[in-house]
Amino acid sequence: MAVLLVLMTLIIALTLDHVVQKLAFRRQRLATDAAREPSEALAPVAPLAVAARTARPVAAPPLPGFLDPSHCWIALEPSGLVMVGADALATALLGPPDRVTVEPTGTFVARGEPLLTLYRGRRQLTLRAPVSGLVAEHNVALRATPAVLAEQPYGPHWLCRVQPQELGTALRAMLIADEATRWLRGELGRAREALLALHQPAAATLGVTASDGGLPEPGLSALLDDDQWQELARGVFGEQPPVDVPPPA
Repeated sequence: MAVLLVLMTLIIALTLDHVVQKLAFRRQRLATDAAREPSEALAPVAPLAVAARTARPVAAPPLPGFLDPSHCWIALEPSGLVMVGADALATALLGPPDRVTVEPTGTFVARGEPLLTLYRGRRQLTLRAPVSGLVAEHNVALRATPAVLAEQPYGPHWLCRVQPQELGTALRAMLIADEATRWLRGELGRAREALLALHQPAAATLGVTASDGGLPEPGLSALLDDDQWQELARGVFGEQPPVDVPPPA
């Protein structure tokens, strides 16, 4: 019996040692790969890009949030409702919004239909519903301070609650945790590619940020004219409705 206990202890110790070494090797490999990653040759960088070097990293919504390809995130609630908000890339490109509109409560919105619009001056960005359902509630707390979305778009800064339909089908198309973060980084790269044909300084700004693994300082849309912004918004966030800038509150 004593011999058996000794053998079991030895096996457990060896197993733990193997796991620790494997994790250490993985961390070392990731660090080596990052050090070897070539930097991109960029055109002269606009002042905005200097600030972008210290911008917050690209991040998906914290667990248990899901990220949808519409650039909306959702979080399930015990009540059966889902909270819906805009992801970090939306506000990073648009800038701190000065107004947000959501489809009226009681409205049925199908997945893929326009659900919410962020406004900043003459710019607007419409995002589509990540799930079908009835709009049940708006986050009225954000009406006075919508600009906070540029700093923290997740968690308490949801934009509406929806009573979902066919939630399981919608969730199968969504991403979570590290997978969502990788996808969001890919979208940042896609935005840079779209900008290359529109505005070289703006593309350079995103290039610096992408190589650092972070988002640009909020407000890249200010570097673009109206047509350029509309084309970028369509390319990254999907077809956009006609511009309808609301009057000042």
